[in-house]
Amino acid sequence: MYEIHHDDPSFAYRFIADELPAHGITASENRMQRLCSQQQIWSLHAKKRGLRGRVAARHRAAHPFTQKAAREEDEAQERCRFENGPFVGIKSALTANQRLDTGMRKIINSAFISLDGVTEDPSSWAIFDPDSGQEAAHELQALGGMLMGRGTYEYFADVMPKQTGPYADEINAIRKYVFSSTLETADWNNSTIIDDDVITAVTELKLYDGGDLMMYGRGRLSQTLLENHLVDEIRFSVHPVLVGGRAVGGGNGQTLPLKLLGATPSPSGVVALTYVPRSS
Repeated sequence: MYEIHHDDPSFAYRFIADELPAHGITASENRMQRLCSQQQIWSLHAKKRGLRGRVAARHRAAHPFTQKAAREEDEAQERCRFENGPFVGIKSALTANQRLDTGMRKIINSAFISLDGVTEDPSSWAIFDPDSGQEAAHELQALGGMLMGRGTYEYFADVMPKQTGPYADEINAIRKYVFSSTLETADWNNSTIIDDDVITAVTELKLYDGGDLMMYGRGRLSQTLLENHLVDEIRFSVHPVLVGGRAVGGGNGQTLPLKLLGATPSPSGVVALTYVPRSS
């Protein structure tokens, strides 16, 4: 990394345009050196003048850089923070051709929920249609990866490698980011453990090109991301069954399957659902 110490931030352009090509720096390397040097220079520039916060931002915005240069500098800030900052957990999980984009990938939280609000242990009560697996596989094909906590990861890692079919093929192949500070190994195909700060890591993941990121269930990871406004979309699959206390302690060990008679959405977003027991 070149470090250029100069009081005028625009000096970076003149220095790199004139000097780096003479030292055999390629166009691609030239650009990255220029971008990262800008970030270092802006930090020095603001520090020397005692500029902070909004004052520094206004000063920077007023400086006579072109709009393209300003965009490149913002890109450099994210790139340099990613390469040199405290967050290093997902570097190995990102391919070389990924780049920062102006848009952001969405975080989608998908969960099964019973009519009485149970989300725990859906494998024991969820109801699946014959084409559910194909639909889920098609959904995964459009994604860029999955986010998992330790519990979700361990459940799927134990079950899915033994399965066959379109859904099993997709979830076994997709990139999986596993957030855990206690999990030591992740042997399931295409899995990477991230033990850094969750908020920082997920924010970085959203900045990169590729499909959206899916998160299953309603555990600690989803709650943390929701509280920090990082979840962009929630998909609840409401299953026509009353689980009662069985999944959360107590109960008689039975579930009550139901049949849907009607669904009426209201302008406020409330959906009125009418069911009858399947035995009736």
